[in-house]
Amino acid sequence: MNVSGRPSAFISRCMAWVLAAVFLASGPASSAAGDVLDQWLDQVIEQNQDVLAARKEWESAQQRIRATRSFDDPMVGVDFMRMDSTDFDDVDETEFMVSQRLPWFGKRRARTDTAALLADAAGFRYLEVVRNTRAEVTRAYWNLWLARRALSINEENRELLRSFAQIAEARYESGVGIQADMLKAQVALAELKSELAALRADAAVAEGKVNRLLSLPAETEHRVPDEPELPVLRWTLDEAYHSARMYCCILMSFLFEWQAREAMVREAQLAYRPDFEFRVAARRQSGRDSINEYDAGIAINVPWLWRGKYRSAINEAEHELERAQAKFLAEQDMTFLETKEAHAGASSAWETVNLFEESVLPQSRALVESTKAAYENGEIGFLDLIDAQRQWNNALLAEARARARYASYMADLLALVQPWQDYEIETGLISEEMLH
Repeated sequence: MNVSGRPSAFISRCMAWVLAAVFLASGPASSAAGDVLDQWLDQVIEQNQDVLAARKEWESAQQRIRATRSFDDPMVGVDFMRMDSTDFDDVDETEFMVSQRLPWFGKRRARTDTAALLADAAGFRYLEVVRNTRAEVTRAYWNLWLARRALSINEENRELLRSFAQIAEARYESGVGIQADMLKAQVALAELKSELAALRADAAVAEGKVNRLLSLPAETEHRVPDEPELPVLRWTLDEAYHSARMYCCILMSFLFEWQAREAMVREAQLAYRPDFEFRVAARRQSGRDSINEYDAGIAINVPWLWRGKYRSAINEAEHELERAQAKFLAEQDMTFLETKEAHAGASSAWETVNLFEESVLPQSRALVESTKAAYENGEIGFLDLIDAQRQWNNALLAEARARARYASYMADLLALVQPWQDYEIETGLISEEMLH
């Protein structure tokens, strides 16, 4: 390459082309795949195994409601009566009997209320699993984006260093540079290449996490947009607390379990009430083809004789109620703490993103440009140029990590405070009162 006589013009053109390419590459990119995350979140409900297991638990709890509405099985029997005889074949009368046991008024309702409330608690545990899994998918999505972004930044930096190496070579051949500059560029390139394997491993792990959450084959590949849209933090901390009280699914689950324990106390108290048994019998005398006598009767059990058994059951139910109350209050405190942590983390990460976009990235870019001009004029060494580019590279990575961190905190926050979604309303768990 013959550059004698025009080293500065050649170097200037090369530097301008390289910097323009890097800055364009770091700018906004197409987000045609912006609906990828929404698709994954929809797939969670139908494909994630933890979600399916939680749904089956809820469906099993619903089946128990029907069982509590049923009466005890009727009893059917037959008696063979003998008069002054021990011979089994000597039967004087045959009696056919049907009996039905009926619980005291309110007992069956109390059992049904308990089962229904426990089913609702299981239902909200299912929704909690859905929300948490969707949050995991969101985090995995942004971790995959971050891993791919880090690979892209690494590639951009390697391309820039290759160009710097060419510039150093041109300066050396023109007599204004030194060979050490070319060696420094090669060392910097080797360092970036050594990072490449680790970055690719991070991307593979992130993609594997997505496949596990979506129950897809491990080798499935995914595409994510270059610049995904970040969710918006719409709540103040007080508003987030208020929303958590209304929409946190695990909190709702503990609340329904509390109410179920209250119904269990009523059920235990009603056990003191006697049950009824109605009995109808028909007799037929030996040698006759038709029924010649009918009997009917009613009986009750006597629960007052063994009072200690029923008192113990009531005490147990009351202790379980107190335990459910304590669990609800403890979970409420934990929910508020998690809400505060997620809100604070999202707020801090969002400030970091804005700081990088408004200050750090422009300043890092200006540093590269000013260092490039100084290098062209021979005022600084090649190592200073590499250091400036390294700072720009680190700033890009830090900004990307801040974006992913903000999105992760927002995923946690939305799992706690997001209003009811369509898929949740469609379950039938959300009452009209809860909607308003």
